[in-house]
Amino acid sequence: MQIRGLRSETIATLLREREARGLFRSLDDFLSRVPVERDEIETLIKCGAFDDVTDGPVKPSMRPELLWQLSRSLGRLARAHPATPGVAPGFSPASLLFPNAAPPGAAAPLDAFPLTDYTPELRLRYEQELLEVCVSGHPLDLVPRNGEIWSTEIAPNHRSCRGRRVTLLGWLITFRHVGTKDYRNMMFCTFEDQRGTFEAVLFPEAYERYGALVFETRTMRVTGRVEDEGPINCEKLEPVKM
Repeated sequence: MQIRGLRSETIATLLREREARGLFRSLDDFLSRVPVERDEIETLIKCGAFDDVTDGPVKPSMRPELLWQLSRSLGRLARAHPATPGVAPGFSPASLLFPNAAPPGAAAPLDAFPLTDYTPELRLRYEQELLEVCVSGHPLDLVPRNGEIWSTEIAPNHRSCRGRRVTLLGWLITFRHVGTKDYRNMMFCTFEDQRGTFEAVLFPEAYERYGALVFETRTMRVTGRVEDEGPINCEKLEPVKM
């Protein structure tokens, strides 16, 4: 249900089919058993759902290779049935989608050109776009560092940071509003980086300037002074593009 654009009907069919007939052994096996729209299967491939789908000792295919196999199969369908161009390919019976296919576990042969796997950065971008969470790495892996310190450097036992003005890169985990005695707003934010978590407090002046950012982005550059107990008295929040 986390996968963007995947219909609830497809999810229900997928789970029912897997329960009834076992794990999916390959992309062809999946497509022969589950009616699915092309954009749905492309999304499943790009977010990594097929990374470990394989038949026995056969090495799993790379994501670009799986997308190539999908286009090849759908192209074969279009050539076999030119009279029905408006029919969604994914909803055709398996006999139409793979009229000359090898058994479901067989790997589709590649043509003469080589395919390379996604870079780690592109893999993370697709995961963030389609899952709204990164699976194969941390979202901050996509952000170049420019002298920011790590969260572990402001832990309570790191006395050298107390009172220092610091800047960190943070991925927003959660936040909560608090009202002051004079009816102004402030905010407590929890961020994480690749090494741990840290807290930042937006007192009323900072909240008025930067509080709205928590509704716009989760990737931020946090600047402020480290308090005695570890949280940052936030002076500035900046959105960071991934």
